Amino acid sequence: MQAAAAPESIIYESLMVSRGEAREKGGWLCVACLFLAFAPLVVIISSALNLNSLQQIIPAVGDLRQQFPILNRLAEGVLATFALNLLMGLLPYTFLIISRTFFRPVSHGHAQLHVQNFYFSFMAVFVLLVTSLSKGLVSTLIFVAQQPTAIAPLLAETLPLSSHFYMNYLVLGSFSCVSELLRPGVFAKYLRYRAQLEREPARALAEQQSVYLGQRVGKSALMLVITLVFCSLNPIIIVPAAAYFLTEHLAHGYLCYFAEPKQSDLGGAFWVQSLKQIHLGLLIYVLLMVGVCAPRGIEFVISLVPNLAFIYWSWRRLDRDFLWQDCPLDTLLQTDQWKSIVEEPGQGVYKQPECCELDTVMTESSPEISAQH
Repeated sequence: MQAAAAPESIIYESLMVSRGEAREKGGWLCVACLFLAFAPLVVIISSALNLNSLQQIIPAVGDLRQQFPILNRLAEGVLATFALNLLMGLLPYTFLIISRTFFRPVSHGHAQLHVQNFYFSFMAVFVLLVTSLSKGLVSTLIFVAQQPTAIAPLLAETLPLSSHFYMNYLVLGSFSCVSELLRPGVFAKYLRYRAQLEREPARALAEQQSVYLGQRVGKSALMLVITLVFCSLNPIIIVPAAAYFLTEHLAHGYLCYFAEPKQSDLGGAFWVQSLKQIHLGLLIYVLLMVGVCAPRGIEFVISLVPNLAFIYWSWRRLDRDFLWQDCPLDTLLQTDQWKSIVEEPGQGVYKQPECCELDTVMTESSPEISAQH
């Protein structure tokens, strides 16, 4: 048995349309097209936001580079990560449209779960593995398919050289968490609705579907994966990672409890999906360590290879040994029997309010009816 979604979270339009395989294949085709078109767009914007390119457009940038040469490397890293963050910020809305159009989720929570899966996949490819795709996404996939054993050397050749880039990415992520406290998108929608409606109706319309929970969970999982992958190669990355997660905890905690509307709960689906994504990060970490330790001797590789089987076993165990999504009927009956013994009479029993009012009226009118008879 599965718990039903909250009534306010149900997408009733999805219940009116049948979910066919052709429709879902169309959704996966749209996601694949985004994968293929996204890489050239990242390269174009990253090259446009280079200091040399900006210097040609704004000559004052050259004077600043000569006066403060120590800021050149910092500015290069910040601009590169800013381009990635700018493009990644546009993806959740696109994924939400694809999910609701092709996959037809029954609730907004399930739609956000699709957003989490797609968003983490994009982030893992175009942020974590972007340096390994220097030959292009399709060319790299063909090369790995032809030579599967070249994955570890490829990661060991490219990822260690870009550890400082990911430190800048974690630092910029902390600032993006703080900027979420401003809620600029909700504020802009509120100003648009406020011109035509009263304050409360405008606020309610502005906050509809304003929380992209899938984006937040997917980004948190990626930040943890980045920290795990580079913690051995560059231990200093733990410091900006700790600052990021502390900032995220404070910012999102405040938004969740005091600012944003309540979101429907899927019973742990986001958490379990994040654990699977972190297992993927551990797999990348082991492959990276195999590639790094291979030149130092075969004994290091032999000691690391069994970890691959352990990661696969742990990942399969999440679905096989933990009944987090479905509750057996006998367990549910035992829980109901235990509640009937522990709880007081009438506690935990749902009654429709109209029926309670009817019982009160019948109770008050019963003496008058008996007196007439």
